[in-house]
Amino acid sequence: MNISIDQAITIFNHLEETIVFFSPDGDYLSVCGSDVCVKEADFAGKNISDVITSETASLFKAKITESLKKNEVISFEYQVSDILNFGLNNEENSGNERHFRVRVIPCAGDMPFVVWVVYDISQLRNIEQRINNNDMEEPVTGVYNRRFLFKELNNFFQRFQRGSNGYSVIIINIYPNEKFSESFAYEVNDKIVTNFIALIKNTLRSTDIFASAGNDDFIVLLPDTPSKGAELMAGRLRLSIESHIFEIEADQICITASFGCSEVSSDDSSYDNVINRAEIALYQAKHEGGNVVNRLDNKNWKK
Repeated sequence: MNISIDQAITIFNHLEETIVFFSPDGDYLSVCGSDVCVKEADFAGKNISDVITSETASLFKAKITESLKKNEVISFEYQVSDILNFGLNNEENSGNERHFRVRVIPCAGDMPFVVWVVYDISQLRNIEQRINNNDMEEPVTGVYNRRFLFKELNNFFQRFQRGSNGYSVIIINIYPNEKFSESFAYEVNDKIVTNFIALIKNTLRSTDIFASAGNDDFIVLLPDTPSKGAELMAGRLRLSIESHIFEIEADQICITASFGCSEVSSDDSSYDNVINRAEIALYQAKHEGGNVVNRLDNKNWKK
């Protein structure tokens, strides 16, 4: 495009998007667009480096240089929390990290410049994030769901086969769950489970993956952890649950849980083998009366 900046302002001034005109060095030449609330004077005499961090400014300048050098329109996305809002009156994203899509349009001539068309896509990205979270988490409990869990189990097993470190799993069952259903309403049962989950999360490490396995069972995936370490973790979880008083409305409720642990083995053909051993260990723990931690490794399974 070979036009003057005055012609460009006339062309772009009625667009809803925010339009910024930059010199090849990143100086603000003008700001326009029907959604702009700040005045051009707010940017007069400033360079990109005066408004945002050096890292983001370097990115912007690189895109300006690329667009002018290739004489092509360049589109890209970026996210920042340190940039002036370019006059976008969007209180929903105020103070949060914001996402933008930009089209950089080169304008050649005696005084080259670029037209920087800014699209605020923060709301779109927030919606996508919520969808992704809902796809991974149970809507009631907030823990990872079975779909995410078994995807991660498969990933961990594949990495283990390629020489990565081992891992262990713990299967947890609230005991005896039937007692809750007989004694309390569903709303109270949900609160018990929610508090139980919060207690578990507070005890686990940040690297551990905690997920719902369905049928009132939960699974913990512990990276870089041998079965003995998993057994010790299960023991800490058991004591935390046993000693905790769950205050639900006017009731004080004590619960226990059973635990089955197992570690991945080089003899395993899939992650199912690890889960199956942990399930058998859990069954044995429940058969012993509950509130018990049992561990079943591949070497013991073969005996």
